[in-house]
Amino acid sequence: MHRQCWRMIKLLVVGMTVFTLVNTYLHLRSVGANQNRANQNSAALKPVSKQKKIEIQEHVNVCSSWSENHVIPIWKLDPTRFLYPGVYWGPNNQVRQLITSTYLAIKLNRTLVIPNFHTHFSTGEKTVKPHHRIDVDHLCRFVSCISLKQFQTVCNGAFGVLFLSFKLQGEFLRNILTDSGMKIPRDAQKQFTVPTFYTSKDTSAEETFNSIQACALLFGADETENVRPTFAPEPSTIWQSKMQGFGWEVVHAVNRLPRPIVEAAEEFVKEVFAGEAYVGVHWRYGSNEWKKYCNMKIKSKTKINECLNFGMISAAHVATAIYNDLKNFFPRFQQRINVYIATPPSQKYFASDIYSKLKSLDSNFYSSPIPLNEFVLNRWKTCLKDNNWDIDEAISMIEMAVMIRSKYFYYSTWSSWSNNCRYARSNGWNESKPLEVQYDARIYDLSETVMKNQYQKM
Repeated sequence: MHRQCWRMIKLLVVGMTVFTLVNTYLHLRSVGANQNRANQNSAALKPVSKQKKIEIQEHVNVCSSWSENHVIPIWKLDPTRFLYPGVYWGPNNQVRQLITSTYLAIKLNRTLVIPNFHTHFSTGEKTVKPHHRIDVDHLCRFVSCISLKQFQTVCNGAFGVLFLSFKLQGEFLRNILTDSGMKIPRDAQKQFTVPTFYTSKDTSAEETFNSIQACALLFGADETENVRPTFAPEPSTIWQSKMQGFGWEVVHAVNRLPRPIVEAAEEFVKEVFAGEAYVGVHWRYGSNEWKKYCNMKIKSKTKINECLNFGMISAAHVATAIYNDLKNFFPRFQQRINVYIATPPSQKYFASDIYSKLKSLDSNFYSSPIPLNEFVLNRWKTCLKDNNWDIDEAISMIEMAVMIRSKYFYYSTWSSWSNNCRYARSNGWNESKPLEVQYDARIYDLSETVMKNQYQKM
């Protein structure tokens, strides 16, 4: 009897254990099935949120720094000798100086140091990282280059020789020392060449800048050896004949805007003009600024009188000039004519007046309903600010990219901003997407003609 009780108890325990295990198994199976269904449901939603994260991350990567690991360049230069371009004046002058510096780096067989730049003097001349001004990766695929940090390490933070076209002092000296983070020892060598605007003699850079010192600073590249870009009427005459095709290779290697700038401009053009052709206008100076510029830059009385005509040109003159000139391409204006006008912030009301006058001349003229600065702040502010871009300078460069892509471009006289746009228009910013550039004209010449005709009739 006692044994039978124990047997029954054992059977009960075994039965309960089996029941518990089976029940647990069924429960876990049910939970697993529910989890699988939940995973399937969430998987259907994940691509949307995940894709958004990827897009944001790509945007951030677009605005981040350039790579210091480059493929073997077309021009492989001496890796033990270096040339640092000391750039000065406005942002686009600095790019022009880098063009000539790159040309001289090749002639002197010195690895090019990618310099820091600085903002326009009107904004306090703050230091600008190189990849915030040019497409550094593109340049370093063309010519041997190193970063400023690498240069500082190799040269122990000091220049060994100065290649100069004129004396380095004052504001120029302060900017170069700030931008480069380098020192100029008292015993540093100095080698001078005569600025090209003082002489027509064609000197040789190899003969003049022949130091064996490894760490060289070049200052006055614009005035060295007649290779600087000039304010010529057409891009084909900008470089001296001795440079020929090679000169343009250098121009296109340096004068390429950073990737995020190009992408932002392409986004803007696609959204605003729906991929249609458009007219680009760059009006650079206000009357007061022109007077100051003319008095400072030009000595001939005849030239000064012509220069001061800028102050007499109104928005109506500019609009009428554009309208009359475009009749050559659109005789009847039966289609929408897209127009984008770029001006400095001080001239935004002048630009608005040009738009209004164009619209009064013909209702088919169409301007962007979205101001470019608002577009950039809405779409690109996080990307740019998180990577320490100067927003005002970025907007100016995006406007340049918009001008570069325009089919018809009315450019400003004596403007490095306009000229750099024209250099890029001659080749485009992307070899895989050639630009359909059709026409360039000086907006001043056209506007002055309208103004003079008006006063002759009075």
